[in-house]
Amino acid sequence: ATNRMEKCWAEQDLIANVEADLEFHATIVEACSNSMMRELYQAVRDKITETQRQPIPITDPERMRESIGEHRKIIAALRNNDADGARREMQAHVRNTARCAGLQT
Repeated sequence: ATNRMEKCWAEQDLIANVEADLEFHATIVEACSNSMMRELYQAVRDKITETQRQPIPITDPERMRESIGEHRKIIAALRNNDADGARREMQAHVRNTARCAGLQT
């Protein structure tokens, strides 16, 4: 999903870029053993989808590169079974994304 996200961004296929980004996050949630987390994600997925699509046309290309890099760090931590590292990387990714959206973190 991250590779597809990067490719779609390069081609400026912004809707496909968002879909790939959402797939990345959904894949992590689906692999989670916490059923409450999975159910919560499903309950808010439509709202997340809409909030992801709106800012894409004005997203700074550097922020998109950073976001893709953050995804790769999360993937690396998960592959290494580094739960603490994955948590730190995901928290940083969410904070950085929120900051980009103008939310205080």
